[in-house]
Amino acid sequence: MSVSQGDEAELPQLVRTTTRLEEEIDKALRHLCMDEKITKEVWFEAAYLYLAEHPKAMQAVNGAAKERYQRRKRAADLRKLETMQKRLKG
Repeated sequence: MSVSQGDEAELPQLVRTTTRLEEEIDKALRHLCMDEKITKEVWFEAAYLYLAEHPKAMQAVNGAAKERYQRRKRAADLRKLETMQKRLKG
């Protein structure tokens, strides 16, 4: 199968990223994607494109994301404190 120059121009430019997800969400998303025969990356892209076209839904998701971010930040801070306490004790 050969690719013409016109076809080549339509190919998306991809970047490699690392995503960290909560274990239960990752598990649920993997099952969803296996059932739908898609990848998590394509699902993320489609979800973003949908939200970009629906500003109210985007605002709701951004609000939830900010709350989750604060929760993760607090958890990271607690882990740092625990590590420092262990080092001081021992």
